[in-house]
Amino acid sequence: MSSKFDPITQAVRIQTERTQQQEHSTPLYLTSSFIFDEAEAMR
Repeated sequence: MSSKFDPITQAVRIQTERTQQQEHSTPLYLTSSFIFDEAEAMR
């Protein structure tokens, strides 16, 4: 099966399988971590 897309484009377009929730696209998990020397600085 030949593709009209460049291999790099194909890599971007690959989808993961849907879960039970039947999402339309692969979920993004945007997270951040911060380190503080003491709890008071965090507050």
